[in-house]
Amino acid sequence: MINFRLEGANESDLIHDLVHKSFGQEAEAVLVKNLCADGDALISLVAVDDEDNSIVGHILFSDTPVGTTKNLLRGAAMAPLSVSETHQGQGIGGGLVIQGLRECRDSGIQVVLVLGDPNYYGRFGFSADIAKDLDTPYKGEFFQALEIEPGILNGVSGKVLYPNAFSKLA
Repeated sequence: MINFRLEGANESDLIHDLVHKSFGQEAEAVLVKNLCADGDALISLVAVDDEDNSIVGHILFSDTPVGTTKNLLRGAAMAPLSVSETHQGQGIGGGLVIQGLRECRDSGIQVVLVLGDPNYYGRFGFSADIAKDLDTPYKGEFFQALEIEPGILNGVSGKVLYPNAFSKLA
């Protein structure tokens, strides 16, 4: 059985290894490390396999305000999402997204942003159309938003204020 929970103390090295192996490169693992070190990590969730108590999935939400024509919205960037190769295709990534969005709602996040496959993230309610008026270097169909507070982006444009760690991502 897989359980989802907040990252525990002393698990950062295990998460680093998981993210590195999941992406086959160091960049995303360094992104997680830098977001945490800079104090920009808001919610860090892990998926734990009860059989051997190993971490088999991870998702991070980082503080990413959205400055709009009306005000500053409390936003979060959802990245990266990692699942161990041996556990992919079992719904673990989706479970992490769903649990993470619950945590965002409970934390007062108004909008969540993601850069990824529209077919995958669309099933959770993410939409490039909702994000189209936001100013970001990641424009296009892969840049998507989900309004935790329904209608919060209706009729507004704004600038996404990504944490500095994203600018270091190669």
